[in-house]
Amino acid sequence: MKIAVLQTGGPPEDLRAYGTYGEMFAGVLQPFISGANFITIETEQGQSAPMDVDGVVITGSASGVYEPHSWIAPLKEAVRDYGVSGVPVIGICFGHQIIAEAYGGRVRRSGRGWGVGMHDYEASALGQKILQAEGLSCVVSHRDQVEDMPQNAQCLAGSEFCPHGALYYPKENALSFQMHPEMSHEFATALLLHRQDDIEPQRVEDGLASLHGASGRDIILMAMAKHLSGRLNKE
Repeated sequence: MKIAVLQTGGPPEDLRAYGTYGEMFAGVLQPFISGANFITIETEQGQSAPMDVDGVVITGSASGVYEPHSWIAPLKEAVRDYGVSGVPVIGICFGHQIIAEAYGGRVRRSGRGWGVGMHDYEASALGQKILQAEGLSCVVSHRDQVEDMPQNAQCLAGSEFCPHGALYYPKENALSFQMHPEMSHEFATALLLHRQDDIEPQRVEDGLASLHGASGRDIILMAMAKHLSGRLNKE
């Protein structure tokens, strides 16, 4: 099983010791998908998204989906092409947002400010069925949000801070999360400290404190593995 990780960004220079986002995803998903072969595509550097794969993961990025980078439009087109071909696609943070934009949703810089640390999300009725959980708890690091959900999307989980936290596109075979299940708490702490000058001090303090709690990211990773293996919502 060949899974392409479309890398749309990477850790800041001083955090490169934690690995690339492609390496992070391979590391956390490998235990859930036995025998999977992960390949990293440097999407941000202009590499084309491959179609001859069994699954796709689109990573987070410091870029916004609305920015005029030359690689953004081709990535949106690739998302739609995957939707036609039936290749299962997963989007995380920026990936979550660009899938929404590709299918007619709207992403904007949120007036709620930075989401950092651990956030909790309540699952919808459909989300409880598909995710087999009443809610999600996972690391976040974002200012942009999906403000208008595409018509072809179904909301699996959300919160007051981020109403469209997890989206499912059954016809297009796509699943996306605003959260970061690939990030360890150690990396999330280092990333928050790296960005702290851009975030209000109390939010930084609360975010750091929240990272001492337990994560429910395995629920997300299990859903990702099932989706990539064609088993989501079929068990």
